[in-house]
Amino acid sequence: MLLHVFSDTGQYLGRINSFISVSWTEEYIGKGKLAMYCYDTDETAKLLRHGYLLYRADRGTAMEIVRIDRDDQTRQIYVGGYTTLNLLSRRVVTEAYEANVGESSIYGLLSANLRGLPVVNATAKGYTEALGETVTYEKARLYESIQEICQGTGLGIRMLYDPDNNKNTLEVYKGADHTVDSAAPYIASAEFGNLLSLKTSEDNDYYRNTLVVTGTLIGGQTVWVRVYADGVCNKEAEQRETLWESGLTQREAVTEEIKENNWSKPSSGGYWASGYGGHRDPDDPATPSKAKARIAAYASTTSTDDQYKKYSGGYKIVEPEETGAEFADRLAKAGVDKLKEYAKVQNFDAQISPSDFGTLYSLGDIITCKSSRYGMQFDARVSSFTEREEFGKTTLSVVLGSPDQNAIKGGILLYG
Repeated sequence: MLLHVFSDTGQYLGRINSFISVSWTEEYIGKGKLAMYCYDTDETAKLLRHGYLLYRADRGTAMEIVRIDRDDQTRQIYVGGYTTLNLLSRRVVTEAYEANVGESSIYGLLSANLRGLPVVNATAKGYTEALGETVTYEKARLYESIQEICQGTGLGIRMLYDPDNNKNTLEVYKGADHTVDSAAPYIASAEFGNLLSLKTSEDNDYYRNTLVVTGTLIGGQTVWVRVYADGVCNKEAEQRETLWESGLTQREAVTEEIKENNWSKPSSGGYWASGYGGHRDPDDPATPSKAKARIAAYASTTSTDDQYKKYSGGYKIVEPEETGAEFADRLAKAGVDKLKEYAKVQNFDAQISPSDFGTLYSLGDIITCKSSRYGMQFDARVSSFTEREEFGKTTLSVVLGSPDQNAIKGGILLYG
């Protein structure tokens, strides 16, 4: 592994190709990590300083040094760092930004919050993957906000470093499909000799597939909604339930007092209709039949809008009361997000022949792994890789992301 060293101003200082060990990790959605041990010489002391960049031409990425440990007994130095994606951690989203389509939202968020940060956007590729609903980011960390968009859309990010111009370019990209049924499949298997080792871990200790979400009606009654992981709604024996007291409350109507002198009786072509407006007296919300809940509506033949006037100390409805069905839907949506926290924890750690990485598959791609010994076959995304060099020997370990979580469906409104 050959590492070129650049100062924090972009000046080329030299290169490092002799070390005790170095571990270089890049992630599909993340800033990766550098861990390097070398001997503490005058040369390394000059090359390894906080803020300096270690650049790999074969990857097009650079690691920024953020930690240096020295030991005068062993004469060794430890260097830790992250890819220059770590620059995004230095900014927060200060103004509200509405995000949905992944690629354009990521680039838009960055552009709106640069404030002198030495980063530019790559040319957009036109990816249409979206979050499904508009999410507003405000007073949030820029890096975490962009990560969240990536996780919701399946897109990846990387920071490319141009040493000739000392320029960092944020690029949004999408991993290729190399699963068994794709046009260019990649199957990692011991039988093929490209799966060197496979470790699997599945932790179901906190796994739940059914969530009971409670909320409170305006009158104080408790209601609850069930949300289910896909496939267990009608299989009670397979349901693993947990309770979540959401703290959500049914929204009351927003009212505004009607001034009596703002109105006059129509001269002709109109009519009066009096009755109860379905909202409560702000001074006595438990008794909807109180006088202040009584309103009168006036509809004019010359106006298409309903207008409300004071009949006897009344109020007009600015925003109607949330219905029971609307409240149940809001509880269910909140429950869907909460239930994701109770998914199965599944991890796969595979060591694959280094000769295939970067040629037959790469970071972010989805591949197929097959193990006859474990009797399993699964598709998973290459979420990160670590290249480690120690004593002249290079190993490559690839971490495969967890399989997609089950789709979660809204349940049935039940009153407690």
